[in-house]
Amino acid sequence: MKLGVAIGLAALLASACGDESGATDDDDGQASNSASNSSSQSSSAASGGGGASSSATTGGGGTTSSSSSSGGGETYAPPDLQNDVFVGHYLGDFEIVGYGSDDLGELPGSPMAPGDPGGHVLGIPDLGRVVLTLEGGDAIRVYAAGDLAEVGYSPLSTAYGPVSVAHDPLHDRLYVYCIGTAGDPENSALTVYDTSAEPWTEIAGSPFHIDVPANHIVVDPVSERLFGISLGKLWAVSVESDGVSHLPGSPIDIDGTGAGLDIDPARRRLYAGERLFGQAAQKLYAYDVDSWTQIAGSPLSLPGSAAGDVVADPVTGHVFMVDFGDTLLHAVAPEPFASLAACGGGCPIPTTETGLALDHELGRLFIAHIPDLNNPDQGHGFMSVWDVSAPATPTEITGPGTRPPLLTYPNRLTAM
Repeated sequence: MKLGVAIGLAALLASACGDESGATDDDDGQASNSASNSSSQSSSAASGGGGASSSATTGGGGTTSSSSSSGGGETYAPPDLQNDVFVGHYLGDFEIVGYGSDDLGELPGSPMAPGDPGGHVLGIPDLGRVVLTLEGGDAIRVYAAGDLAEVGYSPLSTAYGPVSVAHDPLHDRLYVYCIGTAGDPENSALTVYDTSAEPWTEIAGSPFHIDVPANHIVVDPVSERLFGISLGKLWAVSVESDGVSHLPGSPIDIDGTGAGLDIDPARRRLYAGERLFGQAAQKLYAYDVDSWTQIAGSPLSLPGSAAGDVVADPVTGHVFMVDFGDTLLHAVAPEPFASLAACGGGCPIPTTETGLALDHELGRLFIAHIPDLNNPDQGHGFMSVWDVSAPATPTEITGPGTRPPLLTYPNRLTAM
């Protein structure tokens, strides 16, 4: 199995994108990827609290899934992964780099320099594609996961300033949140693509006006609802052909700063971190996706001074949140919603975290770090790899080459 990594510096620099082409991709295309995945694959796992066992068949432009948990008429199961992680990083220029999961050796095509500053990186396992938002423009770029070759129809145009992307595998939709006019959320927009066939095409009505800011978005493929978090708000919307509409009570004002955001579609849970600078505890919220209400035990207080990224394991249901202020890793059980008290009050991580991704098949968590400012000999960022197969006791995997170096400013890992 292989593991690749691509990180972008979205948290430190503003995101944006460039132009459009109608060419088709004739090498390493989505069609060939679909063909290679067309044989059914099934997986089952004992749930660590949420209790969902699942199977999925991937192929073509979408995913057909079955699961013991469902919401609005559709069913969902975790995707079969290619066991790659992608990271984009900066040191003057931007590049994407990948590593093998067995020896962390660089993958074919890595490192890849797109020629433009990059932002958010998203891997789409069932399509074999990696999406990158571009800095200072109005476009996204699309790459083949196998060799990081740009597909023929890339770049694709978006509204101005794409910040975050999310993919719905059940309905073949890619959502791109764009800031519009800088500093004015009233001009923000969602550009939406149909990904059922290549080249991907923008759907009717897109881009859609949206009246709330976002640093990060996720989509629930069961209900087709889109969720976002910003510096001071958490929101939920439905996107229809005639526009965007908020769920009742959306947006929700939060006391601190919005941090990480992730979703567990099988268990119908949305997880959001709240950063409370200067306080001794940070908050992790859990919402029922269908009722848009908090579950019992939410919000959960966790030790730390600056909540960071959040990721949910779609197989076991466990949730991981980092605190980049006190450099801690927290593990949380889904039900009852409670801290597992990993390492006592959180497992120490090497330095400040700038990105988080999970491979639910390998039981591995990947953390991007900026350089250790207290170590003058370390002039680069790096990635640490953690075994989280026993969620209550996360353990960093150590040995030669197990902290591959990255450029100074890594961010936004994506696992696929």
